[in-house]
Amino acid sequence: MAVLYTPHFAQFFENDGVTPAAAGLLYTYAAGTTTPKATYTTAAGDIEHTNPIVLDSAGRAVIFISGSYKYVLKDSDGNTIKETDNVTSFNATTANTEGFFQSFSGNAVTTAFTTSDSLGSDEKALMVFSELEYSTNGTFASDTGWTKGTGWTIAAGVATATGAISTALEQSAGITLIQGKQYLVQYTITRSAGTITPSLGGTAGTGRSASGTYSETIIAGSTQTISFGTSGFTGTVDNVSVRDLGGLTIRNVGDYTIDGTTLTFTKAPATGPNNIFVFAPYTLINAAGAAQTAADAAIAAAGSAEAAVNSVAYQFTFDSSTSMADPGTGDFRLNNATLSSVTAIAVDALSSVTGNPDVSDAIAAWGASTSTNKGQIKITKSGTPATYALYNVTAAVTDNTGWLEITVSHVASNGTLTAADVCYLQHTRTGDKGETGATGSVSSTTGVQASTSAGAHLISSGSNDCLQWGAGGGANLTLKANMSGDSTHKLVSMADPTSAQDYATKNYVDTEIAGISLTPPTRQYLTSGTSATYTTPANCTALLVRMVGGGGGGGARNTNNGTAGGNTIFNSVNASGGGGGPFGGQNVAVAAGGSGGSGSAALRLSGGDGCPALGSGGFGAASPFGGGGAGGNNTGAGNNAKSNTGGGGGGGGPNSATAMGGYGGAAGEYVELYITSPAASYTYTIGSGGAGGSAGGVAGGNGGSGFIVVEEYY
Repeated sequence: MAVLYTPHFAQFFENDGVTPAAAGLLYTYAAGTTTPKATYTTAAGDIEHTNPIVLDSAGRAVIFISGSYKYVLKDSDGNTIKETDNVTSFNATTANTEGFFQSFSGNAVTTAFTTSDSLGSDEKALMVFSELEYSTNGTFASDTGWTKGTGWTIAAGVATATGAISTALEQSAGITLIQGKQYLVQYTITRSAGTITPSLGGTAGTGRSASGTYSETIIAGSTQTISFGTSGFTGTVDNVSVRDLGGLTIRNVGDYTIDGTTLTFTKAPATGPNNIFVFAPYTLINAAGAAQTAADAAIAAAGSAEAAVNSVAYQFTFDSSTSMADPGTGDFRLNNATLSSVTAIAVDALSSVTGNPDVSDAIAAWGASTSTNKGQIKITKSGTPATYALYNVTAAVTDNTGWLEITVSHVASNGTLTAADVCYLQHTRTGDKGETGATGSVSSTTGVQASTSAGAHLISSGSNDCLQWGAGGGANLTLKANMSGDSTHKLVSMADPTSAQDYATKNYVDTEIAGISLTPPTRQYLTSGTSATYTTPANCTALLVRMVGGGGGGGARNTNNGTAGGNTIFNSVNASGGGGGPFGGQNVAVAAGGSGGSGSAALRLSGGDGCPALGSGGFGAASPFGGGGAGGNNTGAGNNAKSNTGGGGGGGGPNSATAMGGYGGAAGEYVELYITSPAASYTYTIGSGGAGGSAGGVAGGNGGSGFIVVEEYY
């Protein structure tokens, strides 16, 4: 089985580290050799890529691999850009523990996407990557989202300037622009007169005085305005897009919601083919596969338990209203909020289990016994067997077509019920009242013999007593020597209920079913500390630990390199820090991503390398937690990486648009480990972010500190 090539290698760039390798060629060989080795277009590994793989116009490809590879990236003219050896896949243990992955194509309008599998409702259980679209309604599908200066109109899918105007078409960015960061601005114009100029945050781009489709890089200014200014312009604008230069970006959990198979973004992703990746990283490895198998087993056990309960009881949801009326589908009510004061129960005809089966005929029979006490109803709160109420059924059940009313008297109860509690209603029927038998006569002492005081003796033969009560044996029934039993026929002493079979069933439900507990996993985020202590929660049976080393600092404009990030450690397993970026103006190797940390781990991913840039500082590499710092412009310092991401700091800006700034810092190594039967506590250290080069004109940005996420299973 082939597996997904990890997302941060899914987009490739030219030598400047900024321009996507459009129509680039990716050659794939067996690791350490020049022997071609196949990659795949599907997870099943049944359709091979061409070799070389031809990248799309944004330098991207979705690649599935199996084993270890050497990658050689060339531009569209066949010039080598980069060679990477020992690119290695990882495999899930079995088919039912493989991780989930799916890609989508954005169009800057659609916010909701349907996944092929149900992914639950916990956004933190997913990792979602997409291209961010900072503009809104860039296709002008409606006359919304833009502020139109005099002479501007929006209709028929374009914005039109009429009358050689010199006013602006503008809007506020849909996602916050970062001052000093570079963005890719794309747009199409038709022009018959004048000039139109894009600007971002107050920084103007290039004035255009000819029709065409344009793409340019603009460093954002201090405002949040996306604008097209004009000078005597007549024409149209369409297909406006503002996005990050770095391609796919890991999305914050606040940027989207997941509900089963529906993934909804708060802001529509940018337009592009397969530019949205969705996967659950902690189910992609063997250790997480084992955790998933354990969770599936627990769910199966819960299903079996629920089936066992539903075979002897009916599931309903408590409605706290005390009005004796139809409580609604799958619900029941009591006519008093105090359990000991209840005299009537209203039950819907449909139970609350999946499919809402109609159980009205069975409930109607709960009052069918001809005995005064028709039977007993026990109400037990699901998962909390100590909360219960026991009632005698004292009259025939009233069927109101759609719901039923049961007359009861209180026997015993404990605790309280609250609205929406899931409960089980279990009924034990009293047998019909027996007919009065014919009056008999005593013919000899071989039958029933009256005693001299209250009571009598039951005689089996002669004078051998088998059973006696009253004066002969006291007030209680007494088993005598001549009365024997076997494993099938017994006298059973119990007050509740009155049948041996019912007692065995009740005991199973009370002790076995109620003992099953499905506790969802919990999560702890470790953001700082040296030789600090992590404490394992009580009853925790397994830990999934994901961590990243500190990111390297960006290099200064000249003289000083950035320093390497520190190692992040958990239970003696290390995630290495990323390398510091070299200072600008020199032709040297880029900062190497963290790799080769010590200790046994289920997964290790080398951190991304830092990069140089011409006319600006190099970008710091992002880790799987994101966070790489942007390079400084030709007068600015490199940006710090985000804390607790392991991203590299940006390089310091050069002193001219034709010079090379400081190199970006590299990202820390990403490590996952799975611990079964965990100890009570573990020692951990969060790797520090490397310092940016501090001298030499313009400083580099600091690397992001390391990070540990511990998921706790029960």
